[in-house]
Amino acid sequence: MISSGGIVTGKNVLLIILLVLIIGSGAFSVLGVFAVNSWLTPGEEWSKIHSGPPDQISSYGGTLDLYTYSATQTSDGGYLLAGVEGHIWSNGPPYVGAWVVKTDSSGSMQWNKTFGENVNGYPHAIQQTLDGGYVLAGETGWIPGNGDFWLVKLDASGNIQWNRTYGGINTDRAYSLCQSPDGGFVIVGYTYSYGNEDIWLVKVDQGGKMQWNETFRGTDGYYSCVRRTSDGGYIVGGNTAWQGPNKGYALLVKIDPGGNVQWNKTYGAGSERLQSIEQTIDGGYIFAGYTRTHTVGSDDFWLVKVDSNGTMQWSRNYGTEANDEANYVQQTSDGGYIVGGDSLSLIGRAWLVRTDSKGDMLWNKALGDDNGYGSYYPVLVQQTSDGQYFIAGTAYYSGVDDGHYGIWFAEVAGAPSLTSVTLFTVWSLVTLFAIVASFGLIDMKMKRDEKKDNP
Repeated sequence: MISSGGIVTGKNVLLIILLVLIIGSGAFSVLGVFAVNSWLTPGEEWSKIHSGPPDQISSYGGTLDLYTYSATQTSDGGYLLAGVEGHIWSNGPPYVGAWVVKTDSSGSMQWNKTFGENVNGYPHAIQQTLDGGYVLAGETGWIPGNGDFWLVKLDASGNIQWNRTYGGINTDRAYSLCQSPDGGFVIVGYTYSYGNEDIWLVKVDQGGKMQWNETFRGTDGYYSCVRRTSDGGYIVGGNTAWQGPNKGYALLVKIDPGGNVQWNKTYGAGSERLQSIEQTIDGGYIFAGYTRTHTVGSDDFWLVKVDSNGTMQWSRNYGTEANDEANYVQQTSDGGYIVGGDSLSLIGRAWLVRTDSKGDMLWNKALGDDNGYGSYYPVLVQQTSDGQYFIAGTAYYSGVDDGHYGIWFAEVAGAPSLTSVTLFTVWSLVTLFAIVASFGLIDMKMKRDEKKDNP
């Protein structure tokens, strides 16, 4: 092929084509990586807030606030939330009563119950039971010093089946519960009746009758939690009592089915708190809370993985310039973890951190906005069956009475796994290599052709 402006051979044409393909493939690979990286930070699918009146949650007049203290996913894919209504942090009557709300998988309300002053208590924990009903645990009463452990069994429609209290002459407050294999329940919290803010573990039968109890002295029962383990026993998470200003350690206690201590261990450098724990698929445990050791701000999210004997395997911090406290952790379907809590650095305060199985951050996301809605406080972060993330908690927003609290639900889209990213990158590199290799083979053939034309 000959042109008057220069010589354009077949070889040159092929070189130009190959060059375009190589540049295009490389650019496509780079753009693809940027696209995948953007996919790794998910978007918010939807967010809902249920306030007090005129919504039908509250059965009391006035502009009451609603606070979410606990939430759980139910067997039908929906969610159950529990809390209190009243004016706890603002003007007005200090407390009215407890409530329970059942939603479907999209956060739409199916039914709600208010218990009122006749069942005066704070439901710090809620769970679905083996019979399809529900159980609440918390504390009775409003006046400090008069509370007891409080346990309420509900049927599938939220109607009270029985109501029990446990405790002594001083304050006893339950924070967490789980159902035992025999249909009973194990409750954990703190006691001033049988210790000085010690962890108190109570086992009851399916009718609420106490079977045994254990006290772990010298510890702090605030924000303690309990989970049933695969061997039929229990893991109790808590904290040691503050030993001077900002001094305390996370605590794990492994209990056998009869309530006997198998081991107990502490974690941290002296300025840590545990607030959530789960057993992992390998038989170990993951717990989350916050730390003031080697932090970016005053407090950081703190995530710790231990084996089945409580030996620490790794520890991770995640933080911003202000306080960040993790409230909840769950292992995800790919073996990683989703952690939820709040951050003072963020407009909406709610913060999600998604990690791989080693605790390395994959993405993080702030939730909330500044369009009339102030602060969001998550109490549950749950991966759904379709790979999304459901968040529930309390929202503070500008509405009436210069600020108002309501029940908050949100769903965040899932993101591609690292497997997707790896496969995409490998495909891009293989494509690029194939083009380069083809260029080499064609170039060799053209050189042979030139030798034949010019012997």
